[in-house]
Amino acid sequence: MVTGDKEVEIGVWTADCLPVLSSTKSGTFVGAFHAGWRGASAGIVPSGLKKISGESRTPVSELVVVLGPAIGPCCYEVGPEVWEAVRVNTPGYTQLTERTLDLWGLVTHQLLLAGVPNENIGRISLCTRCHPDLFYSHRGWGKQRGKRSMLNYIRPANDDRH
Repeated sequence: MVTGDKEVEIGVWTADCLPVLSSTKSGTFVGAFHAGWRGASAGIVPSGLKKISGESRTPVSELVVVLGPAIGPCCYEVGPEVWEAVRVNTPGYTQLTERTLDLWGLVTHQLLLAGVPNENIGRISLCTRCHPDLFYSHRGWGKQRGKRSMLNYIRPANDDRH
């Protein structure tokens, strides 16, 4: 989701998936993306940045992005179908092991390929499963989690708040 409407907040619900929030440097146009393995491997974040860039007339290289808490590569075991999707849609991305997936690493790789400078990428590298005191993890909580999740939202800045 993307918006430039100052009256609208947009967001994504996550439990273990990667929330990605982006903005023009002025804060007048924002985006929120839900990047689980399917969305991340399909390139939802670079596609969303292209939309922000086009609608705000801001080069992708001038956008800022924050990658939020998600299940980390320490806990995110995946099967071969996940790596097949990653190989098909993000050529050149590799990790030390294909037993787990590093969502932060995958999306960072895509951001850099899309033209976002490394200094414009922020990251909250907290694993949702390793920190049950802070986050609800689908894999960590199992049946006990109920319908809990984390809301990550952003809204465009008003001109008078700069």
